[in-house]
Amino acid sequence: MNHYVYKTTYPKTNEFYIGVRSCNCDPRLDKYLGSGSFISDYSKSDFRKEIIAVFVSRDMAEVFEFALISKEISSGLCRNIRVQRYNAKASLITRNKNKCS
Repeated sequence: MNHYVYKTTYPKTNEFYIGVRSCNCDPRLDKYLGSGSFISDYSKSDFRKEIIAVFVSRDMAEVFEFALISKEISSGLCRNIRVQRYNAKASLITRNKNKCS
């Protein structure tokens, strides 16, 4: 299973959506663009998808997605509607990582 964080951009406005996905395929070949209403506002062929990072676990991918959305949410171009989706999980993973150090 591949777990990855992606960015889907609408080039005409530079608006984008950041998401996490798990699939049994090469992430570069995965046609999934995102689940947000932003994607359904336009034709799927109008979007550009970029694989930002690939991870060995879904948890690691979700923590990275959370951090990236947190950084970009106030840009005015980020179309993600919430940041707190993985806040509890990010805190838990960070605490566990610190215990192992």
